[in-house]
Amino acid sequence: MTIKKEILVKLYLERHRSVAEIAKELNCSIYKVRYWMEIHKICCRERSEANYHKYNPNGDPFQIRKINTLKKTKLYALSIGLFWGEGNKRNKHSVRIGNSDPIMLSYWLKFLKDICGIASSKIHFDLQTFNDTDPTNARDFWSQQLQIPAEKIGTCQPVSPQGKGNYKRLNMHGVMTVSVHNTHFRDWMLEQLYKLGYNPNL
Repeated sequence: MTIKKEILVKLYLERHRSVAEIAKELNCSIYKVRYWMEIHKICCRERSEANYHKYNPNGDPFQIRKINTLKKTKLYALSIGLFWGEGNKRNKHSVRIGNSDPIMLSYWLKFLKDICGIASSKIHFDLQTFNDTDPTNARDFWSQQLQIPAEKIGTCQPVSPQGKGNYKRLNMHGVMTVSVHNTHFRDWMLEQLYKLGYNPNL
């Protein structure tokens, strides 16, 4: 049985089917699919890339919009700066920013939606409160400030405040972490930092 190149290109490269799925659809063995992929010089995806397409069958859940106005340019510059200064850049699977300032996080949310085209359903919220803070009041506060349903906010176990001083004034409603779990988006964000000279080894 010969498997034509155009069939493999359509199923494997365009539709992102796995080798096993192609073998089942063509009623042949996995080894035969791999053999003809090698003959046609179609490289196998890495496992991480295969998993990515498995969990994102419709493609990337984000679409970077054109930054063609001064307002968008300012929002982009502000948000990249926020990610550089406040974002978790070590996580290989997510883009995360945690802060106690709701205004700052409101701009970050606007960036995710208006510039990056990320749907609200793909944005996650986790709240860390202190053990002398009412978690229900804190959740309601962030719900109002960020204009999101309170049930979307996951609350972490309360932690003991570190040290003394004005932590209560600065963190009276806890620390909110806004996350997007997507490796391609994480790579795009890091690419923006590299363009500015970011060096993860410093």
